[in-house]
Amino acid sequence: MPPVMLFGATEDFIPVELSDSVSIDTVNEDDQSLESSEPDQIPDSLDASDSTPDALELNDTNAYRMMASVNRYEVEPNNSYTQANRTYDDDNMYGRITVTTDVDWFVVSFSSAGQANFWLGEIPSGCDYDLYLYASNGTNLLFSSLSAGNASELITYKVSANTNYYVKIVSYKGSSNSYYCFRAKNYPTAADRYEPNNTMAAATSISNNVTITDANIHTASDVDYYKFTISKASNATIDLTNIPSGCNYDLRLYNSTGTQISSSANSGNNPEKITATLNAGTYYIYVCSWSGYSNSNYRLALATSAAATADRYEPNNTMAAATSISNNTTITDANIHTASDVDYYKFTISTASNATIDLTNIPSGCDYDLRLYNSAGTQIGISASSSNNPEKITTTLNSGTYYVYVCSWSGFSNSSYRLALATTTSPTDPFSITGNISFNVPLTVNVASANQKKYYKFTAPNNGTYTFISYENGNCDPKGWLYNSAGFELDNDDDGSGDANYRISYTLDRGQVVYLAAGCWSTGTGTYKLVVVQEKTLAVPLYKQNERNTCGAASGRMVLASYGIAVTEEDFKNRAAKEAAEGDDFTYAYAVTRTINYFMNENGNQTRYKSVNISNYTSADYAALVLRNLSYSYPVIPQIAVTSNSGGFPYTSSGHYVVSKGMRYQGSSTKYEAVVNDSHPDHSAVYNVRNVNMLAYNKAHNGKLILCVLD
Repeated sequence: MPPVMLFGATEDFIPVELSDSVSIDTVNEDDQSLESSEPDQIPDSLDASDSTPDALELNDTNAYRMMASVNRYEVEPNNSYTQANRTYDDDNMYGRITVTTDVDWFVVSFSSAGQANFWLGEIPSGCDYDLYLYASNGTNLLFSSLSAGNASELITYKVSANTNYYVKIVSYKGSSNSYYCFRAKNYPTAADRYEPNNTMAAATSISNNVTITDANIHTASDVDYYKFTISKASNATIDLTNIPSGCNYDLRLYNSTGTQISSSANSGNNPEKITATLNAGTYYIYVCSWSGYSNSNYRLALATSAAATADRYEPNNTMAAATSISNNTTITDANIHTASDVDYYKFTISTASNATIDLTNIPSGCDYDLRLYNSAGTQIGISASSSNNPEKITTTLNSGTYYVYVCSWSGFSNSSYRLALATTTSPTDPFSITGNISFNVPLTVNVASANQKKYYKFTAPNNGTYTFISYENGNCDPKGWLYNSAGFELDNDDDGSGDANYRISYTLDRGQVVYLAAGCWSTGTGTYKLVVVQEKTLAVPLYKQNERNTCGAASGRMVLASYGIAVTEEDFKNRAAKEAAEGDDFTYAYAVTRTINYFMNENGNQTRYKSVNISNYTSADYAALVLRNLSYSYPVIPQIAVTSNSGGFPYTSSGHYVVSKGMRYQGSSTKYEAVVNDSHPDHSAVYNVRNVNMLAYNKAHNGKLILCVLD
């Protein structure tokens, strides 16, 4: 009888001669108990001349070794997962594929979670067998190994404890009466010294400034809680680093009631970070796995320091509590001392005046914004530069009370900012004005007599080209004239909109004052609407969606590309799936919004997008939102429903995402022309289509807009 190869204490096979009294263990098909096989069941192919399987590596430093504990032999039929032969951790299972159509199934489970190797070797010469690993239901494919020829196959997979894993062995080429060898061996993961700390009740107590370097996520279900207490308001920074390769861990922070107050969920094994200002109390740090686990340790660092203190003007966090200041004053001892702190200042002017508001000396690492409101609480000016660059608002104001608002886009500090307000009496207007007209705010013009002109004063809020448009003209024929602040005519128009309405466009500098004379052609009279818009088409690249129903990812990628951020569709989809799973709002619009913000922040861009439900908005409200974004060069993602092929769309859909990169008024308060990028692969003939009633399409599908936050 030829010798049988058994694994010994070394990597090489040890030949052992078997006498007639030596039995070989195999598995009964019915009860999987060990039986004594006859000597002639021992494969002739196993002799002392056979070589050891190729060395298989788990990583760069640990050589793959397996030491068999028991030899087993397949029992036919085992041609489906329901007939799978049971094998055990570190046992050799010998089988044969005597015809190419034969399929062999085995099932194995492990007592501990870990990283298991599923190895197929000793494949007969001239044959090519493949190895497939399935989940506990026997149908979900987890992994496969498809090496060429009779080279060994190996699958390395992280396994859970007491879970069945099914293995299928098939012939890609050839069959033989000689035996192959299959073996599954698990390398268990070990719990760290802080276990059990899988609940808040069992959380490991740590000090306020500590670094943990010997903790791990050792199973797919393992989570780690840490508890710390602070005695006074503090700034806290929590860093999770050294996340093992192949793993994706997330970080969360909870208060003592179990409410999540912050989180960090970056992709891959990128570091996670939470920065928060906390009141006195007990808090919980939560480390969990989005995917993967390992024996390798992560690094968790907690650092706390006393929080910034309030300035002498507090509390001034609301208009009602605004600090009163004079018309020409400079404040140098105020700060934004927490992430939620905002500062209001109130001033009053008795006559029409020019006002300049400067916000400077913004602390390093902070990004503060500046806004101006009238007494009704309506925003009439904004400055939102990046980083700690200065902010400035210049405008012309009528007599009344106004509010200056200072807030943080990111960061806060004990260091003071500098706020300066300067007002000067406006020169006499060259015309007897009817009133002011504001950007994106429609008003009604009533021309009551022949040759009458109503003069409206307009101050440009930003650099750009502004268009003065009449609409809803009824039976009159509107005509408009544009003048500069010295009273010289700049332009006029009668039928510039292609109908009886006028359309005057002019490029203005921020703070520049012009006057619009609103009248009618010839001696006509009547009533119509007037609005000032900034018509701008953005340079947004067009991406086709690679798969069906991925217009949200394609649109999000277009928005990111407009900021110079390149993201693949696969990366965007994966991140959106994660955001949808972790968010409070499970709508896709929420996931797209969060994903855009994730990649923006990852690339150092502080611009924020949000999903806005506009189902109850008027047409003017809708246009104001979109035009406001476009005025600041921020593209918008409308979620539209296409129920016919009108408006340039050659298909129907219950919901579809496009990117608005421009918008124009079309002489009616209910119709606005949007210039969009459409990612749908069937729309090659209508890319950059113009849809004259985008609002109606939005409202037909729950009215969602994804747009940049400006206030």
